[in-house]
Amino acid sequence: MSTRNIIAVVSPKGGNGKTTVSAAMAVAAAREGLSTLLVEVEGKRQLEDLFGGPSIGYEPRVLPVPGGATGRVAVAQITSDRALTDYLEGRGLYRALRRLHGEKLLDALARAVPVVLAASGEAARVLEASGGGMVTPPGDAGALARALTDLACRDEAELAAMGEAGRAFVAAT
Repeated sequence: MSTRNIIAVVSPKGGNGKTTVSAAMAVAAAREGLSTLLVEVEGKRQLEDLFGGPSIGYEPRVLPVPGGATGRVAVAQITSDRALTDYLEGRGLYRALRRLHGEKLLDALARAVPVVLAASGEAARVLEASGGGMVTPPGDAGALARALTDLACRDEAELAAMGEAGRAFVAAT
């Protein structure tokens, strides 16, 4: 039987030892025979320094653990852009969002694809009336990111209902 535990070491302030503590925990776990994946998201490459300078990239890399450990420590680095893209792909949304690029709003709604639109005016009013997506103010990157996150966190039934609302709106007009 396999079990998986996730421990996140998080702090909004830099320089307080998150990476060092995480690396020490990973080494201790490896010495107990456990395998650990450390993911660096800050992009400061501190794990490379702590583990003797190996190049860390998106794909996990297994590192030697000092002290004869029987477990493994793998490290990877990910940017926030890559993390969001992977998350959206995993939820089946990234492909849909890319498919919308360059298409008219009504065409997207007719295909029952949930839409996030950064716009005002008529397009925003149409999307709001359809129930087929979410509207954010143009130029507000934070609002757009929150709307995309909200959409990505919805379950399949909610996404299907949103898509169907947009399709039904177009069919009725």
